[in-house]
Amino acid sequence: MKSFLSKGYTAATGCATLHAYLQHGQYELLHTPHSSYDTICGYLAASEAASVIAIDGPTNGGKTSLTSALIAFYERQGTSTTFIPLDYFLMGRETRKNVNEAIVEQRLGIADYSASAWEQERYRETVLCAKGIAAHSTHSQVLLIPHAYNRHIGTKDSVQSIIIQPGSIIITEGVGIHTYHGDFFDIKIRVDVHDRNTLLLKRVLERERQKPEGAPRLPDDFLQMRYKVVDAPHTNYLRANAPVADFVVDTTDFDGMLLYKHIRAL
Repeated sequence: MKSFLSKGYTAATGCATLHAYLQHGQYELLHTPHSSYDTICGYLAASEAASVIAIDGPTNGGKTSLTSALIAFYERQGTSTTFIPLDYFLMGRETRKNVNEAIVEQRLGIADYSASAWEQERYRETVLCAKGIAAHSTHSQVLLIPHAYNRHIGTKDSVQSIIIQPGSIIITEGVGIHTYHGDFFDIKIRVDVHDRNTLLLKRVLERERQKPEGAPRLPDDFLQMRYKVVDAPHTNYLRANAPVADFVVDTTDFDGMLLYKHIRAL
């Protein structure tokens, strides 16, 4: 089983909170708290030219909401985007169940979770291919992603079709993508919260309870156990080992979100 963390990454714990991550990376808080993503997206889009923007952060941190808002912002400006989520490359539900069990039984280290639960190599190849098409093609092209993860039934029998326009900005998001692929992203954005994962667990439980009527729901005790043993340690591990992001969006309070910028770009 190949580990994508074989490039000198360590199981450091000094940045296992967002506060420590911000201190370690040396960030400056920009402006006043934001009650919507619109002003945040305006600042991000105006910061610098980019061909690939990557949004990282823990599950239920707010990545998907920011991604949707950023895509909508670019569209209003007349700029085409191509969205490629890491979750297209999730392993099947049964495989991930076995991975979780291996971590619980300490047969697999938390550092290898991302490499075991997602097809990291295929994700990287797909993003790089889309980047090349957007940069060099003179007409729109369709990129097919076979064997994509089907979230409704937990298997890899979906085919995703992505339309790439010439000059399109690639926007990608997923848990841990900065740590594994940060070397070829033009702008790295981290979305996170200011606590030791208590708020994130609360959001996980709330999202499960809000599933449509008739949809299978996981019991709270199982979610709490999995979060304690797998999700929280993995989140802490990625905070400690992720490269410095260009921007950080603190979504602890969705009515007062905070935007930080790394001082190297000031």
